[in-house]
Amino acid sequence: MLREAAGKGVRLGTLEQAGFRTIADVLEAPPHRLLAVPGIGPRTAEQVTAAARRVAAQVADETKLRIDPDRRRPR
Repeated sequence: MLREAAGKGVRLGTLEQAGFRTIADVLEAPPHRLLAVPGIGPRTAEQVTAAARRVAAQVADETKLRIDPDRRRPR
């Protein structure tokens, strides 16, 4: 999902190898941590961060929470 949002040419493989495996990993990282990854420059870091924000916003918009107080957990 992040790959599609980031677009072609973004070095997601490099970030994955550096430990950034989820959208949350990218969103929680300060910019200097992304920039510390070899081959990741300011433009790539910004593209990946912006894509992660878009995906997170889309997931939040599409997620519906339903609380059912009458439903009992199966034992």
